[in-house]
Amino acid sequence: MSVVIFDIDGVFVPFYARYNPRIGFSWQENGRKGDFLKPEMQRPWIEELSAIANLVWGSAREDANCTLELLQIDQEWERIELEYRDLETTPITWKLESIQAWVADNVPDDELLVWVDDELQQDAFNWAVERGNMLAVAPLKDEGLTQPQYETIITFLKG
Repeated sequence: MSVVIFDIDGVFVPFYARYNPRIGFSWQENGRKGDFLKPEMQRPWIEELSAIANLVWGSAREDANCTLELLQIDQEWERIELEYRDLETTPITWKLESIQAWVADNVPDDELLVWVDDELQQDAFNWAVERGNMLAVAPLKDEGLTQPQYETIITFLKG
């Protein structure tokens, strides 16, 4: 089955959402945890994608599944363990090696793969081209994943 790897911040939770009412994200709270999310849009996306792909977190947030709780989705996704990389010398995707290692162990070469992360750099897009059956999507961190980007993902996965 196809796999979609999601980051959280900058993808589901736009940076500065609190200060940008134009994008329509609202505070969702579950107990003491909360985030700016858009459940009316994001919940249907996740439900549709769950029917055709395995969804996993490629996020450094250890409480990643809290995002699903806040969206009132009764699921838990695996979270890829990420090894931090120093970014001082060149613009690289700091998660790339961890994601590549996880994919090598968990996603057959003939399966479709989507990676959605606001921090993707050229090295991640190059990997997508090299792998062949992979789509890399980099939402703008202040907007998060948009409807057109989501539609691109669905079209890619459905062929």
